[in-house]
Amino acid sequence: MDQRPANTWALQTVRRLWADFMAREPGTLRGEDPEQLHRMRVAHRRLRTAIGSFATVLPVELVAADDELRWIGQELGAVRDLDVQMEAMRDTASSLEASPETIGTLLAAVNQERQHARQRMLEALVSKRFEGLVLRIARSLREQVTATSAGNSPTIGELAPAILADRYRRFRKAARALRPKSPPLAYHNARRRARRLRFATEFVEDIYGKSAAELIEAATDLQDVFGDHQDCYAAIELRARVCSSLEEPALALAAELDARALERAAGLRRAAPDAIKKVTKRWLALKKAMQE
Repeated sequence: MDQRPANTWALQTVRRLWADFMAREPGTLRGEDPEQLHRMRVAHRRLRTAIGSFATVLPVELVAADDELRWIGQELGAVRDLDVQMEAMRDTASSLEASPETIGTLLAAVNQERQHARQRMLEALVSKRFEGLVLRIARSLREQVTATSAGNSPTIGELAPAILADRYRRFRKAARALRPKSPPLAYHNARRRARRLRFATEFVEDIYGKSAAELIEAATDLQDVFGDHQDCYAAIELRARVCSSLEEPALALAAELDARALERAAGLRRAAPDAIKKVTKRWLALKKAMQE
């Protein structure tokens, strides 16, 4: 069992993720490379998962910053989601019998919504509110004394199995509730919980090696299936919003894209049980390794 203090491990993990998050801010503000926003959002998700997972051994003020972290994550996510939707819509539309002008009309309507979302994101990133969040977290991460003193902090070997078991239990509860006709939100919820299980496992992968890596791989595969499923329905909702002022043939193209999305979503639902079983199998292997 790894005897390193869990509070030290947790602070090192959060510091690393916070540094990654902030390193992407300049590129996200410039907007020249969409990958910078993508990486900032992923770092943000990992950061919140780490803080939530290690909450019992992190500074109280750091844990209390979660509401503000959620806020900035929503601003980042609104733009990133539209980037993904525009790229997917462009790729799918190009395979259909639609003219470049029609595709351009539809994408222009989506891009208008993206520009509004990006403006809100930029205002958030240069706001006093975000500046206050940055200072708050930086101050918390400088603290060397956590809510649990170094003398009675659990070891990471003691804490990690409990964290991972909790993350898996939450995922399994959401996954077991899924049915072929479950609403998209139910699949999305299971996907979020799989992502948190994956990230929590990544935080301690060095301890458990191969069994942890295999669970991470399985959870990533499930995220891909469930993420594509969510994107299908998000695209339909997006087109419903932006197409209200459009005319034919852009409306016909949107309807065809909707039909394609529903067909793909149905196939992804059929793939869901196998993805869930793979995660369960890999979890059982990791659970055994943690008990040895």
